[in-house]
Amino acid sequence: MELRHSVCLLLLLCATKSSNGGKILVWYTEASHWINMKPVLEELVDRGHQVTVLVPSASLFMNSSEPSRFLYEPFNVSVSVKDLQNVFEEVLHFSLYEMDHMNPYQILNRFFDLMETNMKISLKYLDGVVKSETLMKKLKEGNYDLLYADPIYPGSDLTADILGIPLVFTLRFSIAHNVERMCGQLPAPPSFVPGAMSKLTDKMNFSERLGNFLFYALQDVLLEQFMWKEVDRYYSEIRGHAKTKAFITHGGTNGIYEAIYHGVPMLGIPVFGDQPDNLVHVEAKGAAVTVSLNVMTAESLRDAVNTVINNKS
Repeated sequence: MELRHSVCLLLLLCATKSSNGGKILVWYTEASHWINMKPVLEELVDRGHQVTVLVPSASLFMNSSEPSRFLYEPFNVSVSVKDLQNVFEEVLHFSLYEMDHMNPYQILNRFFDLMETNMKISLKYLDGVVKSETLMKKLKEGNYDLLYADPIYPGSDLTADILGIPLVFTLRFSIAHNVERMCGQLPAPPSFVPGAMSKLTDKMNFSERLGNFLFYALQDVLLEQFMWKEVDRYYSEIRGHAKTKAFITHGGTNGIYEAIYHGVPMLGIPVFGDQPDNLVHVEAKGAAVTVSLNVMTAESLRDAVNTVINNKS
């Protein structure tokens, strides 16, 4: 009798531990980002969570066939390992052998080329997830509790939105803290906060402070033109579904054009550049409601969403 009670108690404890765990979906990543993420995933497994990692068919560091305590969900991409190696080698060659012998204009041109190549590959990876009906059906049926991602590859936010689950980022830094400032509203006064990858410290003289200010501004423009606009265009194509009721946007030109094309009303949260002006004109035509990022609250955002969805005028 005592043995039976002991066995029942052990089973109950095991069941309690497993019932407290969540189902976590992990976004694909690469190189040192994957190396750094694995210990976190191991700890999540130790704490009773079920961890499933999305793994592309072409990767330099991720391998779904290696022994692991977490699950893998492979998906196909129209990119080869050789393509990845070529990009990696180009970036290294630029950083080690080219940059020191170029003037600023040449560096920018080369940087643009590398960013464009990287973005094309990144969107091909994203195709393998969100444009795969089989995989998306499987992920929806998986009933995951959250999506965990290192955002070096875009699309985790879009996928989390489609699946209707929370998104958690693990982020070392973005260039000039662009993501942290624009998305996370991290204070970063350029007078004493050096932009990430600027090679500056918090001990700056006047000329270095001025250079830091220009570095922030330049990187914001570059990322907007060569990264975020492409991501916006891609997201807008996915959001152009007949069931889409509203489009929350920062007011970039491409996103606005896509929303107008698909006849989707917009909730605008402008950040900088042409975005405030774009949304003023769209709102004047009755196609958008604008909310200020600096004074926005959960209640005002909720009310604005309801207005955009329910007010047919």
